[in-house]
Order: sequence, then structure tokens, then C-alpha cells
Amino acid sequence: MNKVQILVLDFGSQYTQLIARRLREYGVYTEIVPYFESIDSIKARNPKGIILSGGPASVYEEGAYKPDEAIFELNIPILGICYGMQYIAHYFGGKVIKAEAQEFGKAILEIIEDKEDDEDVVLTQFHYSEFPQIAKDMLELWEESVKESYNFLEKSDFNAIKEMVYGELKSNETIIVASNKEDTMGFISGKDDVLKLLFISPKYRFCGVGSKLLNYALEHYVKDYKYLYTNCFLDNTQGIGFFKKLGFKAINIENLPIKNKSYPIVNLRADIKYLKEFLNANRYRNKKAPILRAPELIIRELQHKDLEDIKFSLQDNDEVGTWRFNFDFTNPNAQEWLNIQQESYKNFGFGLWALETLDGEFIGQVGLNIQDIGNNKKGIEVACLIKKEYWGTSYPYEGLRLCIRYAIHNLHCLKIYAALRHDDRGAIDRAKVFEMPCVGNISKEFDNTKIPHSVFCLTSKHERTELFIETEHTIIRELVIEDALVVKDFFENQEIVGANNRKAILDKLEAWICKEIDNYHNFGCGFWAIFDKAKDKFIGLAGLHFTKVSEVSIIISKDAFDKNYANELAEAIKDYAFKTYGMKEVHSICYADNKDACLLAKSLGCVETNITEELGEDIAHSYLCQTHRSNAQSLLLNGIKQHSIVWMSHADKVEEIPHGFIELAKSGNTHYCAIANLEKKIYAMQFHPEVVHSECGGDMLKNFAISICGADTSWNMKYFAENEIAKLKEKVLGDTQNTARCDWAGEEKIYQDYHDNKWGKPLHDEKRLFEMLVLEGMQAGLSWLTVLKKREAFREAFDDFDPHKVALYDDKKIEALMQNEKIIRNHAKIESAINNAKRFLEVQSEFGSFDKYIWGFVKNKPIINHFQTIKDIPASTPLSDEISKDLQKRGFKFVGSTSIYAFMQSIGMVDDHLESCKCKSPIASSSKTTQKVLCAVSGGVDSSVVATLLYRAIGENLIPVFVDTGLLRAGEREAVEAMFRENLGVPLITVDASEIFLGKLKGVTDPEVKRKIIGETFIEVFEAEAKKHNAKGEIKFLAQGTLYPDVIESVSVKGPSKTIKSHHNVGGLPEWMKFELIEPLRELFKDEVRALGRELGMPEFMLMRHPFPGPGLAIRIMGEVNKTDLDLLRACDSIFIEELHKHNLYNKVWQAFCVLLNVKSVGVMGDNRTYDNTICVRAVEALDGMTATFSHLPHSFLEGVANRIINEVEGINRVVYDITSKPPGTIEWE
Repeated sequence: MNKVQILVLDFGSQYTQLIARRLREYGVYTEIVPYFESIDSIKARNPKGIILSGGPASVYEEGAYKPDEAIFELNIPILGICYGMQYIAHYFGGKVIKAEAQEFGKAILEIIEDKEDDEDVVLTQFHYSEFPQIAKDMLELWEESVKESYNFLEKSDFNAIKEMVYGELKSNETIIVASNKEDTMGFISGKDDVLKLLFISPKYRFCGVGSKLLNYALEHYVKDYKYLYTNCFLDNTQGIGFFKKLGFKAINIENLPIKNKSYPIVNLRADIKYLKEFLNANRYRNKKAPILRAPELIIRELQHKDLEDIKFSLQDNDEVGTWRFNFDFTNPNAQEWLNIQQESYKNFGFGLWALETLDGEFIGQVGLNIQDIGNNKKGIEVACLIKKEYWGTSYPYEGLRLCIRYAIHNLHCLKIYAALRHDDRGAIDRAKVFEMPCVGNISKEFDNTKIPHSVFCLTSKHERTELFIETEHTIIRELVIEDALVVKDFFENQEIVGANNRKAILDKLEAWICKEIDNYHNFGCGFWAIFDKAKDKFIGLAGLHFTKVSEVSIIISKDAFDKNYANELAEAIKDYAFKTYGMKEVHSICYADNKDACLLAKSLGCVETNITEELGEDIAHSYLCQTHRSNAQSLLLNGIKQHSIVWMSHADKVEEIPHGFIELAKSGNTHYCAIANLEKKIYAMQFHPEVVHSECGGDMLKNFAISICGADTSWNMKYFAENEIAKLKEKVLGDTQNTARCDWAGEEKIYQDYHDNKWGKPLHDEKRLFEMLVLEGMQAGLSWLTVLKKREAFREAFDDFDPHKVALYDDKKIEALMQNEKIIRNHAKIESAINNAKRFLEVQSEFGSFDKYIWGFVKNKPIINHFQTIKDIPASTPLSDEISKDLQKRGFKFVGSTSIYAFMQSIGMVDDHLESCKCKSPIASSSKTTQKVLCAVSGGVDSSVVATLLYRAIGENLIPVFVDTGLLRAGEREAVEAMFRENLGVPLITVDASEIFLGKLKGVTDPEVKRKIIGETFIEVFEAEAKKHNAKGEIKFLAQGTLYPDVIESVSVKGPSKTIKSHHNVGGLPEWMKFELIEPLRELFKDEVRALGRELGMPEFMLMRHPFPGPGLAIRIMGEVNKTDLDLLRACDSIFIEELHKHNLYNKVWQAFCVLLNVKSVGVMGDNRTYDNTICVRAVEALDGMTATFSHLPHSFLEGVANRIINEVEGINRVVYDITSKPPGTIEWE
């Protein structure tokens, strides 16, 4: 059974189910429960996250809906939507009020910039009355802050100043404190136009905390002054440097008496207007934390402001040393060079950086880069460029030491190199200090001149930490040469996901492994070995690679991929790149058509970069990128474009957010559109991300579920079908879960999947029938497993087995197929496939479909055999002989009797599953129970899928009944009967109850009364039909094709929300009936139902039929329903649908129909005046039926439809087109 990933608490919004719908699109299994679900029930489901839905009530009203408050103690992420957001804000102490005007419709979402430099920084103001509560923390921070910068003070003086700081803190009205989850980072305090105190914890210096505090103080407290004043000890060069960078200027120096001494104090002043402009302009720039720190200097990223210093240094040939550049170092070239350095650090975790003193003076460059070291090898090189005035100081050595340490401990390099000019004695001397012996010579080319260099190498004396990354199911370790045999076996004998260069690796396997080992030793990257933790079995390769970017690479067995191991491996490697390697970005480079790889990358938070790289005529790589953000704020809105459209629908708003929450986004009318408490992992949105009108809403829900909650993404319709069939078997037949398979299924997952979900299951889709015919021919003389492993490649190569396309293949196409290594390359078999496509089309032309022809041999009913062992199953039968001969007579090739019997097994014409197999058709075991299921069939997609699902589960215990209500469209009854007989092979019972329905509807005009009458009559007819079948066994269940949009529109929630409309097959059965209701599709949307139908092998033309309401044409006639009006409406509707098909528009709209308005108007036909009826034509586009927009059909098309209706249907003289969307309207008129 499926494990709940996200649990939605429903507060009564008509959009609630859309939340689950959106998340299911991403494979996240989501369930919905009422808002009052008990905490014990929620704990039992053990979800990874909770969503509080929208709702109609107001949180401040008496009796407002409230969930169990214990959900906030579960320590799992929670997301509130609309009412859910208002409840969260209200519960945690925020303020929710009635909005001045209801906000309904589209709004523009403005995301509050999520700057990496602001991660987790919270600014809190304290009134002086609260000082006793924070005094101890503030003084401890002050003491920690001045340990380095106040080293000129004696201990007794230090204590005296501490008392002065205490007094200042106590006397100032406001103290502003910066903090994050772990620490107090700094504080600021002042009075009027004087900044008294500003101290930052050493741990958070150079992170922009001081500027942030100052900016906050200026915005909130320093008003109506021209200047801001402060002071600083003259010997505190670090503090003076900070203030000077902000634009403060020294105005004088005076002495500060402390006990018996005097210390010089510098008084500084800044123009407040300039200071505000500077802080705002630089608020999120040049404030990044240092990469490396030492007592006297820091190493940070290079910035644009450093270019002038660098250009000046390059003018001194002595200073340049080994540095040369192959382009003119002036703008824009200088900026280009800077971009390269910044990109290198961002992509690979190393590059060239700036060297800076603690008081902010730029003194040079230092860093790591990839360098040729001779013998066609590369390694990590350490290098520096220091201003001349700092030669002879400790700065060059300290900078190089930090870089070497970083290479060893962060990048796991065993060796670090330096390529130095032969005449650069200073650099060579420094190499010797670091005990780097010369290991070779190379030439570097500068300005078309080759300059000899010596290569020096430092070998780490530290014992290298073995690579060991552990996930839930796997272990990643460094490759060793002894792995060659298991790698070879892996590539040769396993089905693999992700290996596009398998042949190249196998050709030089040992050399390839040695190269990957060197990559790890030299760069800390490369391919590593993956082992299944439970089986201690080698299952693939994974790692980081430096190409144009840093790339996460995974090659894994198909079995492990199907178990979602790739997700946890990619997550672990991403963490290694960000946390261990220090990268700012990682990339996934996928084939553009590799859906599995692209989906995996996106599930990790990667977003499209719109960069593609052509690799031949039909191959392209797509680059997907994820930026490292430790701030959970950015995870919720990761990849969401600025100013996207969202859908608002609320009458209340959050006026004040609770303490501990931050604002994530706003709109023009709603200040708090999205908020979060990062510590508690609680998020909230005022808009509806679940509706299609919110253009990035699905991505936001995905971000919450996958990136924040860590939800699994493996749920799909295959699992739904398996679970639902098992549940139906247990409910109706009393079957317990059987796990046995036919012996031939083996342990290969691809074989087991084929056995469980395809083999022996009735198949009627034309393309899939042609596919199986071709593949059975391709198999001749080979293992079926070989064909299965190449199936996707075959589909790609043969245009998804479209017989119309295959029939047109020429010699050039045949030659291309013969060069395709991914398929079975047999010239005769390929030519036979083309021939068979032509013959296939001929059969379609003669019989209407190949399905009708082939299933006619068994009269549309599968043959159920009862074999005990695999030896009992024949290779061919007299029937396969007959079909084979007929196909050969028609010109088909590779259709021998053995191949045809295998074909019959594969498409479900025969069920040869062993009696002990869990997949044995239930038709064979009907005698197990006398309980039957009466299934209501309308001929639409929903009821057809229900009938197919039930037939798959319980076989002939199903009694499918089709009721002709007299309210059907033209030809509907005949089409439904033919469809069930010819396409599904499901026996259908038709009941003509048209006179009963029309009789009960006589004189009725109210739409709700019509629906109620139709629903009650429907049940009465079924009960009467049930009594007829009691001789076959007691009917205990009634099955219906109810979908969630039907249910949600029939639910009445206390409060402003009302029942929108009732549905004839919703709400259970009257008390006097004895049937138990079965609604297997009750939690699905229309597109999910179609996907389920495809999984069950139903033909596409059945699945793409437009929805048709249970009450039929009765709710498309305004007023009383009678036979004359029904015939009139049928004629109009038939013309409209016919024209949609004719113009290839039928599949482009969600639903299309006509409505008879029973409104007459004056018209002119020929020379005569008319006074006839008006027909309304309606077509809508939708994804799920919960919301819809009218279809923008071409005017010329509508004009043609109107002309045909008026000319061909007597009694109609006017046609109108409905351009109302849902909401505010509904799709149907009644």
C-alpha cells in the first residue's frame, strides 16, 4: 500500500483536492482528511509534511474551524494555504482582520529578495526596560568581539571599559540585536544622532551583519538629522577601517581618560543621506562571508572593486611574477576575467580569491586553479600575486598556507602543485619553505611565447580521510583498481540507467578507473563506487565531475533506480558538493529527452538554465542547475520567477505576522502573500498555489513537498491500479494478498513488471497492438528479456510504433536503424516490420481496426487456461495456427504460429498465468464467491475505466449495466455497446428505461429537482435490474464512476460555502437499499482517470472522450425535458462534435456540448419570418474540471458550426457561444 507523504487537512475549500492533484503529478502520494482529524490518526499515517487547506470561514469568528493544535508539535513541515495561512498567523499571535474588499482573481507575486548573504539573520529590537534580560549575552558578545581589536588595553583598563559599555547599554532607549538560529551575531545601540555601540561577534565579521544593523537603525530610529556621529579607539584599526568603508570621516582626535591613563579616540561623522544611499546600494553586495580566515587577514571572493588594484599591480613586471594574461586587462576584458574567477569558485569550490587585511585593505590575490603538470595530467595549483609593499611580510606565506590547507582538508587533495618561472626566485624560495620539491618542467604559452616553468609539488603529510558517504540504502566509497572486475560485470550484464558512454569505458576500463582515482586524489572529485548496503552488492557509480561546470553524475542499475536509490545518492552528492567542497552551484547535464534524469534533477531542486548543447542531429544536452541555499526560505520559492501570476480568493487578510515569522512575498493588494517561521518549519501562502491560474503554484507545492519535506516521488497510476485491484479482490472475493508469480518472471525487476502489469492483460490500443506484433517478430531466436531491455529504444527508433509512419520508411531509414546499437539490428526483421505496418493498415481499413480483427478470433473474450506448471503451457495451439495462416495469407511476415501464440499471450487474448500466480485472471475463480458487483455504466471515460478495473479484479463477478435513460446523445447507446463488446471484452447488460425517466421528468423545470429525480430513478432501475440477477448470486455492491470534482461540488460546508450542485451518483444510497457503494475513482481527477485507463491497456479513443454528465441532456435543456426538445438538442450537439473532429479541435478542448436555452427569438429564413429556439454552444479548456476557461475557438469555425445548425436543424434560428469561465460559472448550465 502507498505510504502517505503529504497529508492535507481540509477546511472546506472547493480547491482542496487540487492540492493533492498537483502533488501527485510529481509522484508525491498525498491524502486528504477533514481538518478535525485526530492527532493519533495523523501520527498513524506518519506524513512527511502537512498542508492546511483553504476554507470559507474566518479565524476570528466564534466556532472557526481549528485542527488539533498538537500538529505543531510533530516537528514536521507545515504549509498553510489561504484560510490555513490565516489560522497559522492567528494561532501564533499575529493579527487577522476582514479585508476592506475581497481580493478575488489574478495577482502579481513579488518575492522578497532571498539574498544568500542574509541567510537566517533576524533583527530584534529591545526596549531599555528589557535590558536586564539580555545584559549578560550582550556583555559576553562585547568581550568576545574586542579580544582581538582591543589588544592595546591593559587588563584593568579593559574591565573599566566593560563597565562603561554596561552603563551605555542600560541608558540607551533601544538596543537592536542580530541573531540566527544558533548565536547572537551582534548588536547596535545609540541615542539621537550618536551611534554609541556597534559590536559584532568575530565569528560573523565580514558577513554584512554590521551594515545590516546600521541600516536598520537608520531606517527606524535616526530621523531628522543630517549627520551621524560615532567614535573609535585610534589603535582599533579594524573598527576605523569598517567605518571609513561606510563613508565616515575623521573630524578630530581627543583623549579618553581611563583610570590613570588617556587613550586617543577618533571622532567620526557621516552624512546620513549618503550613508543610507551607500548601505542600500551595497546592502546585498560585497558582504559575503570570508572563504578563509587567519589572525591578520582574510581570503574572500574577488569583487568588481578589486579590478583597479589588480590592474595597477599588473603594470609592475616585478610584482607580476609568474602571472600573465593573454588579453588586454582593461574593461570589458577585466570584467570577463573576474567573471571567470567567480564562476570557478561557484562551480568548483575553488578559484582565485582576494587577500585582504582585517581593516579591509586589498593586498593581492591568492587561490587554487586547475593546472597542466606535464605528461598530459592536471592537478590543483596554488598561486598568489601580492602587492610589492607587502613582500617580505608574513602575508604571502599565510595566504598560501590557508589555500594549501583548504586544498587538503576541503578538496581532499593528496598533492598540490605550483608551476613557477625559472627566474622567479622569490616564488621558488616560498615553494621550498613549504617543502615542495621540483617534480618536473613544463612550458606555458603567453603572448605566443613559450616560457619554461618548473613544477613543484607538495604531498600531504596528513593521512587522507577515506571517502565514505552513507545514505539510507547505499554506501559510496572511493574507486580502487580492484573494482575493475565488478565494474566490467556491471556494464556487461546489468540493465543500467545513465551510462551513455558504456562502450568507451569498457574499452579502456583499467585506465579509466586509474583516471578516476587520480581525479579524486588531485581534485577530490571523480566517479566513486556505490554499494547496496543491505546486499553489499556493487550497483553503480556516482560522483562529481568538473567539465564546464560541476556536474553530479550517476550510473546505476535499473533495479536500484526503480527503488529510488538515485534520489538519495544525488542528494548525498549534492550535500558533499555544498558542505564539504564549498561549491555554490551544482549541475545535472541530461539528454533533453531523458525524462527520468530530468525528473530526478528537478526533484532535487534543480531548475532549467535554458542552456542546451547540440551533440549531433537528434541529440541535445539540457543543463539543469541548483544554487546552494541553506536558508529554507529560498527552498519554498526556489526557481519561482519574480512577478509570476497567483490566484487570490479571500475576504480576510493577515494584518500583522507573528513573532518569529518573516515575509517571503507580497502582492499589490496583499502585503503578506507568503510568510514563514524557518525555525519551526512553518510556511503559509495567502493565495491558491493549487489552481492552474497560479502559473508557478505547482512548483511551489513541489518545493514544499520534495525540497522541504523530503517526500518520496514514486507514486503513479501503476501503483494505484495494483493497489486498487488488490483492494477490490479482497473486498469482493475475500482474496488475501498473494505474492507468487509465474516461474518465468524470475528476479529481474523489468521482467517482473512486465509479468505483473502487461502479460496476459487485455490490450486494445492500436499502436500498442502493432508494437507487440513487431516485437514478437524481433524476438524470434532471442530472449524476451533482451527485447524488454531495448523496448524504449525501439519505441524511439520506430516513432512509437505508429503504423502510418513505419509504413513510409525507406532505404535511408532502414540504414539508420541498422546503425542503431540500442535496438536489435536484423535487416530482415526491420524490413518485415515495415511490411507488416502496411498490412496492418490494410486490416484497419477492412475491419475498422486491427483490434476488432484480432479479437474477433476469440469473440472479444479472453481464453482463460488453467495451467499448474510452466511445462503445461504450449508453444502454439490450433487457434494460433489459424491466426498465423490468416496473417500470412494477408502478407504479414515473421508471424509463425509460435510467435503468434506469444503475441496472443502478450495482448491478453489468452491468460496463461499459472493457477498459483497472483496475476491469474479472477474470471477463472468466479466460483470462490457468490457476491457480485453491479456497475453503473454510462459509456463515458469514468464508468468505462471503473468497469475495466473491476473486470480486471473480479472477472465475471462483475455485472456491468448500461441504462438508456432516453437522455443520451445521438448514437450513444450503440457506440457504448460496441465499445464494451469489441474493445474491452466486457459483457454489458443494457436496460432501456427511457420512458420511465421521461415520465418522471414531465413538468419538472427546477435543475436541482431534475438532478434529484434522475439520481433516485437511476437507483430504482439498478435495484430492479439487481433482482433479475439474484439467481446468479447475491449482488452486494454497486460500483460507480464518481470522481472528486463530482464529490466536492456536492459537499455542503457550514459557513458561507454552499452546495454548488448535486450529482446524481454521489451521496450514497437511500436507506432502503441494501447495496454497499464502491467508488474506486472517488479520489481521482479526469486526467488521472485517463492515465489509469492507459495503464489498464484501454484504447486512446475511449479515454479521450469528453466528459458527459450523469443526468445527460436533461441538464442541457433549460426548463422541462421532453422528447421533441431532446431530439432537437441531439441534432445540434452532433453537428458541433462532428465539426470539432473535422477541424482537429476535439482533443484540444476539455469538454464541448450544446445547451437548448428554450428562449425564442425572431429570425428570417429565406423570405419568411421565424420565431424559433436558441442554441448555446459551449467549449471549455481545463486540466481537472475544478477550474476551467472557455475555449478560444476560431471565429470562422464557430461561424461554420452556427450555419450548419441553423440550416440543418429545424426549430433553431439563433446560435450563441458561451464565454464564461469556471469560476464564476460552472461547466454545465444546470
